[in-house]
Amino acid sequence: DKIRYVVYLRDRFTCQDCNITGISLDVHHIIPFLISKDNSLQNLISLCRSCHMKRERELIKKIKKEVIIQ
Repeated sequence: DKIRYVVYLRDRFTCQDCNITGISLDVHHIIPFLISKDNSLQNLISLCRSCHMKRERELIKKIKKEVIIQ
């Protein structure tokens, strides 16, 4: 929770994709935690729920594509 608040402060409580403010934000791992095990500030950004879900969908598509290619 402390790291989450620091990320919100650093990002000025603003979604880093669409720049919306004044709504509830999620903290997103740029490189997924399951891969990176990285909770550092450099790997975390604030996103609104809509942008967060969009990034997650894109990540899932990328992973599926890589699995099919291999």
